[in-house]
Amino acid sequence: PVGGPVRPLGSRNSLLIGDAAGLVSPLTAGGIHTALRWGDHAGTLISDWLHGTGLRPSRVFARQIPRFYVKRLLRWAYDRGPSNIMLEAALRLEPVRRVLELVYFHHRGLLTPQGWKVLLPGRSPTSPGQ
Repeated sequence: PVGGPVRPLGSRNSLLIGDAAGLVSPLTAGGIHTALRWGDHAGTLISDWLHGTGLRPSRVFARQIPRFYVKRLLRWAYDRGPSNIMLEAALRLEPVRRVLELVYFHHRGLLTPQGWKVLLPGRSPTSPGQ
């Protein structure tokens, strides 16, 4: 389900979440965190709907879920990208490894100042004490 959110996400009496809704990272196919977060939110929307204090859950949910535009673009490039031999050669380069470690293994994430500090020489997101 790496093609992005499916349509429709639900009907009058149903709502898709998690893998069924296409809410997985197109780049990594990971979806556990997304399923938990949006599953909880879907429960709130359904509760509000049933208590008469909210709009139809499938409509609200469809407007709020992530679209993964950048990750879908990266997936498209990966699917049409260089051969495995070239990728393996790139993985041997220190700057490439540092960026990939940051993206995949660092708990603070790529878009934080703390995360970017690991790109400095001598630091690694997987090093003890980081």
